Amino acid sequence: MADLARGAYDEVVEHSLAALALSGPHRENLGIAALAIAYAGDTDEARRLNEQGLAGAVSPSMLAWGAYVAGEIDSLSGRSESAEERYVRAVELARAAGATFLVGVATVGLLSLRARTGRVREALGGYREVIDYFARNGNWTHLWVTLRNLAGLLRRLGDDEPAALIETAAGRAPDAPAVEGPGNAAPGPGGAGPRGGAAAPDVPAPPASGRAAVLDAARRAIERNLSRTARP
Repeated sequence: MADLARGAYDEVVEHSLAALALSGPHRENLGIAALAIAYAGDTDEARRLNEQGLAGAVSPSMLAWGAYVAGEIDSLSGRSESAEERYVRAVELARAAGATFLVGVATVGLLSLRARTGRVREALGGYREVIDYFARNGNWTHLWVTLRNLAGLLRRLGDDEPAALIETAAGRAPDAPAVEGPGNAAPGPGGAGPRGGAAAPDVPAPPASGRAAVLDAARRAIERNLSRTARP
């Protein structure tokens, strides 16, 4: 998973398939390899590997993992409806199994998808909850992914200042996943496809902020934009 977070996709596939030969198909190895291959651009091969892994899945947590990986692949492939169904299924199975980490990353994928398809209020409310979840658990690697996803949504809403603050802080954080291109988070656990975006040309990038300041800015931005998009 560390190699996946830093974008070392060839190494992820190599290690996952080597582990598969030792442990068999009843673990996460094929799904991890499928994620790396999908993030590298080959969604057809990723889907084949994940289906192979799902064929050997028995426990609710493994079924949840396979559903999450399928959601990521479908999201990358532009199959939004199918991706949402798979993310929701992953969350349900993971919650029933007590796999709280998997609930978190599948929720991030689901929220990113909803944000991209115009369901802004659902996405904002969900980001508020999952940011608090990862912050409580101290999982900053996946919290940075979540915050970068939020920053991308904030930019689409025209709220550039907190987006720039988040992106700058994430770009300088040693525990944030690798990035591909200026301002874009590499695909990684908990959300498919590039995340975030380059800073708007008329908004200077702020200095890197402490974690508490970043969380405060993110939470205030969520509440502000929820108020702006309040239902009549």
